[in-house]
Amino acid sequence: MRPASCPLEHAVELGQLYIAIPWQRRGIGTALVRSVVSRAFAAAKACELTVMTNNVGARALYERLGFVARDEGPIKVWMRHEGGGQEPPSASDAGLGPRRRRPTPAWRCGAYPRHDSNVRPAD
Repeated sequence: MRPASCPLEHAVELGQLYIAIPWQRRGIGTALVRSVVSRAFAAAKACELTVMTNNVGARALYERLGFVARDEGPIKVWMRHEGGGQEPPSASDAGLGPRRRRPTPAWRCGAYPRHDSNVRPAD
């Protein structure tokens, strides 16, 4: 999907990035992508990737971090971050601010009765 006018030697390609579902929405993907973009900028290269068109969460992450869709097909979107010698956006620039804590699940608060298989009912 990469145009012939954009050879890879002028860019760093972010291959595949998968974050397990329990670990998503915790800033891990953001930190990893920022690290790759920072290294690309240090080497005076652009950064590019492809993302599935139906993966709206990942695409929103990449757009928030400065990637721009360059070509869109029925299955994948090719995105590129030019950099231009500038630093990648920081957390405050991206409007992330401090992380919100997730509420503690009810089962961890003792809201549900604990099952103890060693206790027998009284006769």
